[in-house]
Amino acid sequence: MGSSTASLDLRRYGRLLAKAVPRVIASEEENERALAIVESLIEA
Repeated sequence: MGSSTASLDLRRYGRLLAKAVPRVIASEEENERALAIVESLIEA
């Protein structure tokens, strides 16, 4: 796959998936929630 998968922190990824199950965004509320999650990942 590449070197990016080698540095994957499985515990951190598991916590992310517990908070944000991947799914289609169907409303503005869901969009805002997803944006907040992405912003928190950028700041980390």
